[in-house]
Amino acid sequence: MAALLIDLDGTLIDPAPGIVAGCRFALNSLGREAPAGDDLLWMIGPPIRASFARLLGGDAQVEAAIAAYRAYIAGGGLTEAEIYQGVPEALAALQDAHDGALFVWTSKSAPFARATIESFGLAGYFRGIYGAELGGRLEDKGDLMEHVLRSERLDPGNACAIGDRSFDVVAALRHGIPTVGVTWGYGSEAELRSAGAKRLCTAPSGLSLAVSEALALHGSSLERPAETSVRIAGDADAPEVISILHEAAAWMARKGTPAWDIATLNQDFVQAFASRSELIVASQGQRIVGVCTLSPSDPDFWPDAPDGVAAYLHKLAVRRTHAGGGVSSALIAACREIARQRGRSRLRLDCHPALRGLYERLGFVHYDTFRPRTDASFVVERFELET
Repeated sequence: MAALLIDLDGTLIDPAPGIVAGCRFALNSLGREAPAGDDLLWMIGPPIRASFARLLGGDAQVEAAIAAYRAYIAGGGLTEAEIYQGVPEALAALQDAHDGALFVWTSKSAPFARATIESFGLAGYFRGIYGAELGGRLEDKGDLMEHVLRSERLDPGNACAIGDRSFDVVAALRHGIPTVGVTWGYGSEAELRSAGAKRLCTAPSGLSLAVSEALALHGSSLERPAETSVRIAGDADAPEVISILHEAAAWMARKGTPAWDIATLNQDFVQAFASRSELIVASQGQRIVGVCTLSPSDPDFWPDAPDGVAAYLHKLAVRRTHAGGGVSSALIAACREIARQRGRSRLRLDCHPALRGLYERLGFVHYDTFRPRTDASFVVERFELET
């Protein structure tokens, strides 16, 4: 039977009263004006640090806000929640159908997640309860899922996630796991569908059937992998390209490897590269799923390179829903061929040191470690590949 990784807030319980009140308490404790309750509902689902950083307009007061928020939750905010009607019965049905292999998987901190589950009498349904560490580790749901899979020795090929937000769907797809999106929480049908949910479920009573259908659909799709096509992009591709680049920039920032300024990844950026035929996109069906740029020179990070020898790959980004699906390899292969056709014998790129292993796995050879003259504290790893 399949292992089920189940979100908490917005899926099993409605935490809105406690979360909203806790956020308002935290803001007031910092001398900030707190928005109306309905204007804070978006904070249900995403990692708490990222949410407070967005709410406060920066990172300076985030830890103080989290401390105040947790003080409120620990002081009684946990009880300001309601279990969704039908959830206990749905969990019992899932437990019977899947031999008890149910796991809570939430970006809420683990101690609060455990206390919440126990307060509603749901602990008996779960083999494990997993959440983020208080210091912030494992707040990213994709990282947390990796931790659960490894800790419980679960097979991603025989698992299904259940959640109410796009964060849940994207995190699961990162590991090749299908998701049932529940519509009684805080994510819309459009959000869940666009993120790639295999099935939508409108009531807890339908969860067991939805999980079975999602697993069947996923197994069928694995037998027919989507083909990836690569082409030179135009101005009309700007909305999708910008969306992918923004998603990648935010993901790198969460991973502690910030590299791109989101404000510069705009329509002007796309038009500039598209006008020179230097913007490359990868598509599956009608949807763009990956992007990169390919330029004839790179004076910032390869100032010592002679002209006419190499093409320079930058801004390689893949939708998180398609990560690990060969899109990066398809883009690199296409860029390699385009570079060869343009008379370049090398394909080169630079990256954050933490990403060195990724590009080595993609076939690049490490060239050197480079410090730009404009900022000696900034270090990049340089790679190249013969065309």
